[in-house]
Amino acid sequence: MKTWAALVTLTAAELNTYLRDNMEYVKGRLDGLELSGVTVSRGSAQSIPNSTETPVSWTAIRVEVNDWWTSGTNVVVPVGTVPGSATAVGCLVFGTVTFTANATGSRRIGVYKNGTVVREKTISALTGEATEVEVIFFETMDDGDIFTVQAWQSSGGALNATAIFSAIRLGPVD
Repeated sequence: MKTWAALVTLTAAELNTYLRDNMEYVKGRLDGLELSGVTVSRGSAQSIPNSTETPVSWTAIRVEVNDWWTSGTNVVVPVGTVPGSATAVGCLVFGTVTFTANATGSRRIGVYKNGTVVREKTISALTGEATEVEVIFFETMDDGDIFTVQAWQSSGGALNATAIFSAIRLGPVD
């Protein structure tokens, strides 16, 4: 930074460097604070076949800021989510799949980004009540990244499940 002396005449280059460029930097940082994200749900039961990874098909938006989901299984990071001054954005991700009561086998949730698993959790089925499997994690995202949630279970037959998924944009990553 420049040290300013009293009554100096500034050149155009100095004004560009010390005023315009710094203001653009601050604006870029503040743009990165914009709220964006989605919570989608599968409130009605979806049948999950035995021992088969099954993409959850979302049926409703609970909360959405900036068009992350329109229909089907994909949650897509909108173009413009990553400000020009950043390489990605950090997001907090939550996913939950709740399987109907059945005490046999295991239950799993997998969260995928662009077709690759980024978080997965498997637990044993609970006796006498629904089994809920959840993941919570931090992930970096870029414009156009696609998130899907997959459910899996090994009860010996098909089981119904409901689910919820949230991605909340925290801010830019330099």
